[in-house]
Amino acid sequence: MGFPPFNPSWLTSGISSPLPDPDGIVTSGYPSNNAGPLGLGPLVTDNSDDLIVLVINTGQAPPAHVSSITSAPSGLTVTRRAIEYAPTQVGPSAILEIWTAPAVLALAGETFTINLSQTMTGACAAIAFGWSGLANINFPFDGNGSLPALGAGSSGEPSVGLSTSNVGQTVLLFFDAVNQSPGDIGAAPVGFTLIGKANEGISAQTYAYYKLVTGVQSGITITDSGSWSTQRWAAIGDALIVN
Repeated sequence: MGFPPFNPSWLTSGISSPLPDPDGIVTSGYPSNNAGPLGLGPLVTDNSDDLIVLVINTGQAPPAHVSSITSAPSGLTVTRRAIEYAPTQVGPSAILEIWTAPAVLALAGETFTINLSQTMTGACAAIAFGWSGLANINFPFDGNGSLPALGAGSSGEPSVGLSTSNVGQTVLLFFDAVNQSPGDIGAAPVGFTLIGKANEGISAQTYAYYKLVTGVQSGITITDSGSWSTQRWAAIGDALIVN
């Protein structure tokens, strides 16, 4: 009696890949007149092969920005994906930045050091989270030319317009922020789910949302459904490839 042909799928038939979901989150707020660096963490994740996403809102006017981010103990390579400035005003405006890092191994307690280009006269806030279940954490983003999508305004609700090119499953991401923000409250865009929120008191309100979609998305608009009628805002939209 012979043996059946070797089938390598037997080795993984009982193993499932992580779902495309957030994996761990930390948030923090920081007082005004802060020269940094800002510390964020520790971030703990459950899964290997995550994309780590940092959402940072600093209170200042152009050309202020986050100059670099380091992490320990893993020493992740953290790079800026996008930056958007809210319209300038009397007092600090929001500067919204997205930074990312591939994490091959699950994080047991990663701390991030956020270095600033100058003292931020307004309050700051930051969110860090992992995202699991992506096709390739080294090349995670949809390649459509509209991405990352940027938006800024001095009234109304934060929004961006974007398109995607991936024909499979995609994670749409939407981030928005205000700095001086009494009474303004963000709420998930239609069909989106809140990943996390960070703030410093009533200032530096910062939000991260996601939505799973299948197929190409053409010329869609993503709008925060909260109340933002009095403040200058910044927003960023992006897309991650699941399959």
